[in-house]
Amino acid sequence: MLTVCKNVNPKNCSFPEIPANGGLICLTMEKTRYCKPMCNKGYDFDFLRKSRLYEKCGDSTNYSWTTQYIGGNKLASCSASSSTVSGGPTVYFPKRCSDVSYNHNQEKLMISTFQTELSADVSGKLNTKTMCLLCGD
Repeated sequence: MLTVCKNVNPKNCSFPEIPANGGLICLTMEKTRYCKPMCNKGYDFDFLRKSRLYEKCGDSTNYSWTTQYIGGNKLASCSASSSTVSGGPTVYFPKRCSDVSYNHNQEKLMISTFQTELSADVSGKLNTKTMCLLCGD
C-alpha cells in the first residue's frame, strides 16, 4: 500500500509526514494530491481543523503542502485528549488507524467518505490507483 502512496503525481510534491497517533487518507485528483489527516480515538488535533478537512499539494500550491505548520510536509499532529473538539466528525478513527488498515471494508468506507467530501469542493477525475490509507502508529 505504501508504494501506491509514494509513487504518485505530482512527483514534485514531498511525501507528507504521517501523524503519530493517527494517519492520512490520500488520493490524487486532477494532478493535485489531497491528504486528509485523522487522529486515533483518545487523540485530537493541536490546531482547530473543523473548516480544514484536507491539505493539498500541486501546481496551484507551487508543489508545497498547504499546512498550518510553517513549511514542510507536516500536515497535522495528534495529541492525547479526552475530547475531540478540533476536527469534524469524519476525521477520527473509531479506535486506531491500524485497526482500519487491517479491515478492508472499513478502509474502503473511510476512503469513500473522503472522496465524497472532496467531490463537494473539487471537481475532476479521480485517479483510483492513488487512493491509500497511511498509519503513523
